[in-house]
Amino acid sequence: MKKTTHEGISVLRRLLAVLAILALVPCIHAQIFVTSSNGFDTLGSVGEYNLDGSVINSHLVTNLYAPGGIATDGTDIFVADRYQGTIGEFSTSGTTINTSLVSGLGDTSALAISGSNLFVAENGTGTIGEYTTSGAVVNSSLITGLPSFDGSVNIAISGSNLFVDNATSGTVSEYTTSGTLVNAALISGLVNSDGIVVTGSDIFVDQSTTPTTGVISEYTTAGALVNSDFSDVTGFGAENMGLSGTNLLVVINGNSTFGAGAIGAYDTSGSPINNSFISGLYEPTGVTAYPGSAESVPDGGSTAAILGGALVGLAALRRRKFACQ
Repeated sequence: MKKTTHEGISVLRRLLAVLAILALVPCIHAQIFVTSSNGFDTLGSVGEYNLDGSVINSHLVTNLYAPGGIATDGTDIFVADRYQGTIGEFSTSGTTINTSLVSGLGDTSALAISGSNLFVAENGTGTIGEYTTSGAVVNSSLITGLPSFDGSVNIAISGSNLFVDNATSGTVSEYTTSGTLVNAALISGLVNSDGIVVTGSDIFVDQSTTPTTGVISEYTTAGALVNSDFSDVTGFGAENMGLSGTNLLVVINGNSTFGAGAIGAYDTSGSPINNSFISGLYEPTGVTAYPGSAESVPDGGSTAAILGGALVGLAALRRRKFACQ
């Protein structure tokens, strides 16, 4: 009987701890962000979308010169301006924080965030630099000697490994996030590769096989080919990739035709979800998503303290019931 009572109290304490923590966790909305250059006659923008592809704000951030790579930590959005050589920082609500958080860059093409660090690929200089998300330089030449041209270098991070997709060499190289080379040609023989995503033990790379079609190929993180034609992509100029939960997002440029650009969605089993998951875009260039994450629940302190916290939490939850709608 005592054991049953003790177990019941333990379960109650954990439930109350959940309520207390939920009251303190800020509202985090799942979002997809897309950069579009909008042609040469107008300024670029960042659009915001729900995870089902519906529009929240197609012009969340405006007046960008040549937006390309984009990354988010769930609180802020970081956008590479390829021709201005800058990384701008904006809140996820669209507020400008710093349009030149990092400056003096050369044709920035891709961004990746790991913890509080921001990794930046520069086509113009053939380098990958590391900065903090506050803009401080960690190592502006973390990786050097990459083929540089007016094309594409894309990057993805998994744990302490940095994967570099290079369209010039047709390879994916592997480095540590400290800049140490692991394998210069982990994957080779790629054709017009222009996007990379790493999830779990898999690497996904998109390749433009013809001007109007492309494929997503799947490899292991050890470089072994799993499926060279994992999923077909239809649409001009498949370039750049992102990940939303377990779904792959592919940027389809649209051949500079107004409204022809799109974001295609594919699941990691290879099935297309919707080749025009997000449509009506004008020269989209980058995509990123923040799917949110579950909060861990620590073991509580004394029962009295947790009960008091839970009561406060319940009151706060009631007050903010509609705040996260």
